Amino acid sequence: MMRRIVRARPCIPESDIENILALIRQSLISGHLTNGEHVRELEYRFAATIGARHAVAVNTGTAALEISLRAMGITGKEVILPTETFVASVNSVILAGGTPIFAEIHPDTFCLDIEDVERRITDRTAAIMLVHMAGLVVPNIGQFQELCALRSIDLLEDAAHAHGASFAGKCAGSFGRAGCFSFYPTKVMTTAEGGMITTDDDGLAKVARSLRNHGANPDGQDYTQVSTNMRMAEPLAAIGLVQLDRLKDFVERRNSIATRYTNGLAEVEGIRPLPVFEGVHSYWNYLAVLEDEHISRTDLANCLLERYGVEIAWPYDPPCHLQPVFRRLLGTKPGDLPRSEALLQRHIALPMHYLLTIEDVDYVLESLQSALAGLRDR
Repeated sequence: MMRRIVRARPCIPESDIENILALIRQSLISGHLTNGEHVRELEYRFAATIGARHAVAVNTGTAALEISLRAMGITGKEVILPTETFVASVNSVILAGGTPIFAEIHPDTFCLDIEDVERRITDRTAAIMLVHMAGLVVPNIGQFQELCALRSIDLLEDAAHAHGASFAGKCAGSFGRAGCFSFYPTKVMTTAEGGMITTDDDGLAKVARSLRNHGANPDGQDYTQVSTNMRMAEPLAAIGLVQLDRLKDFVERRNSIATRYTNGLAEVEGIRPLPVFEGVHSYWNYLAVLEDEHISRTDLANCLLERYGVEIAWPYDPPCHLQPVFRRLLGTKPGDLPRSEALLQRHIALPMHYLLTIEDVDYVLESLQSALAGLRDR
């Protein structure tokens, strides 16, 4: 019988649902439905988990990025970021008044290539946005820290995929001036919608708390800057508190699945798993690269879904610099980032979520091998 293996889904066990409803009931009884006790507890516990002095909860991961960039003062300046990221990363730069500068990714990590980044730094560069793609804290993050310190540039971590990821004993979200997380339903942990800023910078945290609340002065009743509502609601924080309790388990499970994939792909012709690096990868996605140029990625996806019930995808292609909105606004075009363009036409993401069983993973591998063999023999 054909299975149905979805690529991503949240995990909220029945026992957790009861705990979440109990917390939401507390909010309903108290009448405090936004930016209240549950939000403050989630901020406190998330900061402790990451190892940061502050955590500021907001309503989306995009808001976390925009607020952080505004607090860094990037208006009229440039921010270097990878073309391999969700459009929200780019939108946040533009919304904060800056200019996005796209850079190449490294084929082993799908994260920023530091050599290409160095070539793109100008006297207008205010920040580098390092995206921990698929949940990997890039192993040369220390070099990015050194580069930013040397050139007086802020380092911002887009850690939307990297809850619970770490390198050299430090968690994603604790390396830069600020780290930004998303709690969208398909992320490693979720609040349905929501985001979080982590930072050791007292001043940045204070500005962030103001910007999320219409520019209100956190220490008074007045308003000191123009902003909008980017607060987190209490019911969403309640989901986050229960999900945070499971974060370590979520990450361990994803790593077990990833290990099974990596070992299994060694027996599959025409596909390359990414290298395994030191540290803890949170595996929001499991990425691999099709090396057989005669096989269409679209044909493979259709075959896997129609014949075997297996979903795959390829985040993010087209890359950001080839998205119509940025081609129109920024004048970017095909050929601007040739290495990334070529790589992103061949990568795939296999199903990855906590609810996958080992039998599911083996079925995905068997289906992939059969589908590739069938397409190769056509």
